[in-house]
Amino acid sequence: MQGTPANAEVAVPVRVGPDEVTEAAEWLRRELRELGPTHLPVLLLGETGVGKEVAARALHRLSGRTGAFVAVNIAAIPGSLLEAELFGSVKGAFTGADRSRLGLAVAADGGTL
Repeated sequence: MQGTPANAEVAVPVRVGPDEVTEAAEWLRRELRELGPTHLPVLLLGETGVGKEVAARALHRLSGRTGAFVAVNIAAIPGSLLEAELFGSVKGAFTGADRSRLGLAVAADGGTL
């Protein structure tokens, strides 16, 4: 997005009628097409069911990345296990770690997490 700082939040305009919904969807498509080929980190926020994963998959497809797309629901991971899930763990690192595991970041290497 030209002229927008990398850490700026971009809000999707809230619309009501069918014409406005189409306008908001087209706005989102334009934003995704513009962000897709960049190497900027993108954080998608929103309530359950609004299409964050659909938008993330579109960004991945538009990015040209050759690695995997790994969808993660961060809210579903207990805080005490977040580091292990994202970065992996070695056997015995915590209760229940009965084997070494690679993290989600490794699984998405060269792709999108």
